[in-house]
Amino acid sequence: MKFKYPILLLVLSIVLVQCQSSESRSVQEDLKIKTRTVKVEPILSFKELDVNVQHMRPFLNNAFDIDADSNYYLIEAENHRVLKFSPQKELICQIGSIGQADEDLYYPRAVLVDGDSILVLDNGGSQVKRFSLSGQFISIFKMKEGAHTNTIRVHDGKIYGDVRYESHDWAARKPISVFTEKGECLKEIGVILKTTDWNSYQFFNGLLFRIKGNHIYGAVEFHPVIFKYDLDGRTVFYKNLGKMKIPEIDEINGFVKKGAFDTPGEKKTTESNKIVTRKYCRGFEIDENNHFYYSFVTVSNLNLILHFDSDGNLLEKLVLTKDDLPIDILGIYFKKSVKYGIGYYDETNDAILFTF
Repeated sequence: MKFKYPILLLVLSIVLVQCQSSESRSVQEDLKIKTRTVKVEPILSFKELDVNVQHMRPFLNNAFDIDADSNYYLIEAENHRVLKFSPQKELICQIGSIGQADEDLYYPRAVLVDGDSILVLDNGGSQVKRFSLSGQFISIFKMKEGAHTNTIRVHDGKIYGDVRYESHDWAARKPISVFTEKGECLKEIGVILKTTDWNSYQFFNGLLFRIKGNHIYGAVEFHPVIFKYDLDGRTVFYKNLGKMKIPEIDEINGFVKKGAFDTPGEKKTTESNKIVTRKYCRGFEIDENNHFYYSFVTVSNLNLILHFDSDGNLLEKLVLTKDDLPIDILGIYFKKSVKYGIGYYDETNDAILFTF
């Protein structure tokens, strides 16, 4: 019996050393993730289309789509319209214009090709409008007053949107609302980031997401989070990239803590600090293998794409380049196994559409 406590102490010491060693290996493995340079293939220049990309920039994560005939749809938010171009870069039609009629648009935020029509998220996310591919107005539904939305997706005849409501009960809501084609809200799903006030709620719960198979994959714009839900909103995983020992994310965290918000619920928004709030996610997509691609800008202004597997494990970091110059990515979009992107690459300030 007299050996009982020394032996117990020895066992605990061995376990502690193994845990520390395992944690150390995990950190080292994260730090050794390879950065791969990928040369992009330009498809077109925005100057060729006579499109002012500055008018699109705030909304570019969802401002582009391609139909089955390879026609391009681009939002010009400041001009309150969607432009459709042929594969030969010729303007086919303009969809919408500023106004208050059902067929008009006012600061559209997202465009999505849905079979033989398109959906346009309009007016800060409070309306969803459907047009034919040639631009004829078809239908409209209005979300609840005060709704703010970044992303819309369609799955199995239902429309999904990351809806945030400016109302007394915003803190009790879920981040994704599911609607019928006619705009009836069927349910609200997902995990909300708890915040202290309306402004931080608005920032931290803006989502970019995609639906593939029986799952919803997504990221949070102003907080380093990736997630995977089932279609009923049950969480498969919900990962904070700030806890994954990714040096570039850690640097942004340091910048954010010094300059603006700390984390949701921990720091009150003020007029002075909300201006310098740093966006984490600049683009988000899922490939045919259900792998995550998460685009962001480092503190030193290098644009990286983090490539995760379907379980959220970091596989590699990608730097996209053209003519040996890095691309400043404004949005990434995967269509039929083709990876598209929009971004700047040189001092001429000319944005390009490219594949990678």
